[in-house]
Amino acid sequence: MTVRVPRRSNRPPARCGVRGAEARHLAEGFRALRQLTENKPLPDVPVTLISAATGKKRSGGRQAQIAASHRRLARSLPQGRHVWAEGSGHMAPVEAPEVIVKEVRALLARVSK
Repeated sequence: MTVRVPRRSNRPPARCGVRGAEARHLAEGFRALRQLTENKPLPDVPVTLISAATGKKRSGGRQAQIAASHRRLARSLPQGRHVWAEGSGHMAPVEAPEVIVKEVRALLARVSK
């Protein structure tokens, strides 16, 4: 007898596994950053966090959680800045390269003062 377990996604099974691994990797990275900053604050340097625009449009889900984490981290840093990569999803450097270039240039201008 074969038992079928319903999937929670319309994506193929291999894709679901990748997304799960990606979510675990992100969670581990955020945990490591929290642990690092609990004992010692990050240095007072300009930091720009760029969030995918999909995180702004959704009230729940992983993208919204990541964007909320970006906003919190930016607010916690003396020179932190948070921007939205309009027109982008997960791959902002590919989907909205102009935002990345603009923000890198702005960050370099802040450092060069």
